[in-house]
Amino acid sequence: MSRNRFKKVKAFLHFNDNSKALGKNDSSYDRLYKIRPLLQMLRENCLTVPPEEINSVDEQIIPFKGKSSLRRYLPKKPKKWGFKIFSRNGQSGYCYDIEIEGAPDPQDANELAPVDQIGKSGGDVVLRMCSKLPKNQNYKVFFDNYFTFPELLSKLKQWGICAVGTIRPDRLRGCSDVLKSERELKMEGRDSFCGAVDLNTGTTVVRWYDKKTCSAGIKLCLHPPN
Repeated sequence: MSRNRFKKVKAFLHFNDNSKALGKNDSSYDRLYKIRPLLQMLRENCLTVPPEEINSVDEQIIPFKGKSSLRRYLPKKPKKWGFKIFSRNGQSGYCYDIEIEGAPDPQDANELAPVDQIGKSGGDVVLRMCSKLPKNQNYKVFFDNYFTFPELLSKLKQWGICAVGTIRPDRLRGCSDVLKSERELKMEGRDSFCGAVDLNTGTTVVRWYDKKTCSAGIKLCLHPPN
């Protein structure tokens, strides 16, 4: 294919009707409107595959250094510049669901009822990702401290989904007062730990000390649903 023909094909390649695009001032404005049908087709095909029992929700970067309002900078990622996406993957590594940060699918956002939202951006991402999992069938989901909130784990338990995630100390809602401090765990040595259980929600909090200095972690998990 010649260069001129490639540019001509590129100029006339469309995935949506531009005449129906909403303005930026509209409350329903979709920043990915032009390629939304393509993204929906990709996501729907991923969702047709039966999910594995063990899943994880995490963020990834699609490398991109061009100009875009959706481009993000994550200094700790191997590829620091690009589009940030959230994905739910199985134990095998297969991707079952995706969402582009800053431009979620408006249709999917409307499917999550207000009563099922916890009002935390990271937590609501996990709820949208897990809303497609069968309820009360002992599925298990793992995520890191960006997503974890006590309210998130309580909501997942209502759906019959077990969850485990690391959590930031300022999100423990006062539970830090009943746990040993990092200094106390350090004095006890590597692999020392302490824990507490919320009998109302069935949530277990565990703090442990690893081999690095002051490397204390906090894990929040749910007991299996009854």
